Amino acid sequence: MTAATERPAPRVSVVMPVFDGAAYLAAAIDSLRAQDFPDWELLVIDDGSRDDSRAIAQAVDDARVRVLVNPANLGLPLSRNRGIDAARAPFIAFLDSDDLALPQRLGVQWRYLQRHAEVAGVGADVQPIAADGRVSGADWRCPGDAQDCRAQLLLHAYVNTSAFMARAEPLRALRFDPEQPLAEDYDLYVRMSARHALLNLPQRLIQCRVHAASVTRRHREALAQALGRINRRQLAELGLAVDEASLALHRHVEWLHLPPRPGLLAELEQWLLMLLRHNAQRGLYAPQALARAVGQRWEAICDHALRQGECAAWRAFYASPLRRAAAPGPRAHLRLAARRLGLGLGLGRGPEGRR
Repeated sequence: MTAATERPAPRVSVVMPVFDGAAYLAAAIDSLRAQDFPDWELLVIDDGSRDDSRAIAQAVDDARVRVLVNPANLGLPLSRNRGIDAARAPFIAFLDSDDLALPQRLGVQWRYLQRHAEVAGVGADVQPIAADGRVSGADWRCPGDAQDCRAQLLLHAYVNTSAFMARAEPLRALRFDPEQPLAEDYDLYVRMSARHALLNLPQRLIQCRVHAASVTRRHREALAQALGRINRRQLAELGLAVDEASLALHRHVEWLHLPPRPGLLAELEQWLLMLLRHNAQRGLYAPQALARAVGQRWEAICDHALRQGECAAWRAFYASPLRRAAAPGPRAHLRLAARRLGLGLGLGRGPEGRR
């Protein structure tokens, strides 16, 4: 096989770390080989696998596939950085070793970045699938322009790494931070969006496998701590020094994980309104973009509360000024109404009681 350095540089380099991923690795690689955009290279970084991952990657009969072997298990941040350093293309995409790229993925993102020099990186809609490949839920859609993307990143993860492609220069300048394990990708997007334009393309380009071995399921508590550190930094930039209770509220805005209790909805509403007030003073985020992001999360919070049996969430949503920022469409109104009707037309009362 001709050495990689003797071949012309490809248009896109794809970075794929793998650690004990033999069960899904071949399918992930095959999804790239099925792309309708052929000018790519794949860098498989074997991160100390104890199974057949390395052998599977090395057995692929395709000169575009390069296998790099870490001397030990270094973790995702350092493995992805090694791929960034080894990439020869001006554009770098990522794909986790258990996910699948749809055939148009690389071509669609590469063409968009070619046409939009002001954009540093793009994500896309993602379809969740189960371990066996069956579709397991509705698409993860994250629309909006670069200002929307940055504002949304204050509140929740808004870019999926397997769906991300970016220009090599800003990636090499910013890199994944090994001091942010489990949340290194979220940390990168927060830092990158403060300096460059990032956005998500409104097109399904990735299938993301959600299964028991997923990092987010195995290390949820450690992930919460890592995300909390990033959130503290973001909130400090807004002039907010938060305690553990405030940080838990902010985490609930994304994870919707706190159990129902009296006053929770009111606290969440006041927290979101405070974010808007502090941003009005600091001017870190585009005001309309942050208002949209906050309003959308308020809708999600109230919808979740209704599903938990909190009748007062219906009234809380429509009484709040955050509802105007959410600008819910007909489907959202119908969904909330259906949740409310499901609670017996107000005959029951959730733990929030009356507002």
